[in-house]
Amino acid sequence: MFRKPERLKLENEFVKLTPMTIGDADALFEAASDNGDFIFHHMFFGPFNNAREVKSYIENQTSNADNIVFTVFSKRLGKTVGSCSIINIDSMSGNAEIGSVWYSNEARNTEINSAAVLLILTYLFENLHYRRIAWKCDNDNTSSKHAAESLGFEYEGTFKKHLMIKGRNRDTVWFSIIDDSWSQKKISIEKRIHIKTTASK
Repeated sequence: MFRKPERLKLENEFVKLTPMTIGDADALFEAASDNGDFIFHHMFFGPFNNAREVKSYIENQTSNADNIVFTVFSKRLGKTVGSCSIINIDSMSGNAEIGSVWYSNEARNTEINSAAVLLILTYLFENLHYRRIAWKCDNDNTSSKHAAESLGFEYEGTFKKHLMIKGRNRDTVWFSIIDDSWSQKKISIEKRIHIKTTASK
C-alpha cells in the first residue's frame, strides 16, 4: 500500500502548482480564452464562453476525490497559465497518471510544462515512492505525444477506438515512466527546462 498524493502546493523556481479552487476561475478563464477551440480540441471539456463555465469545470474537476487538479502559475510570466492533474491514482499498486494538461498559447512550448511535470514526478517518485506514472492522449494529438516523449515517457501501446470525444473517435496512446528509470529521466527533464528557459529569454 502506497500513500495517496495529497492536495498540497508544489513549487520550484519556474512554476507554482496549487490545488485548484473556485477562486481560480477568472485567472483560468483568461488563460483559456486565447484560441480556446485549439487548446481544448482534444479535451473532454472546454472551450469556455465565460467564467461561470470555468467555475462549473472546476467543480467537476475537484469533485473527484481520486484526482488532484492543479492550477499552474508561471513565475516568469507572472500569471496563471493553465492546469495539470494527477489522475487515476492507484495507491494499492503505486500507479498514477498525469493528465488534463492544458495551457494558454503564451505558455505552450516553453519551460512551463516541463517544470510542472518535473514537480509532479519528483513528488510521486521520490516522496511517495510510486512505481509507474502514465501519460495518455489522443493519437491525433501530436503536441501531447511530442511532450510525453520529450519528457522521457516511453511508448507502451495504442488502444484503438478507445473513447469518443466531442463526437469524434479517439485512439488512445499510452506512455509511462517507471521508478527504475526515474533518476536518469529527471536529469533529462532538468536539462530540457534549462534549454527552454534559455530559449525564452
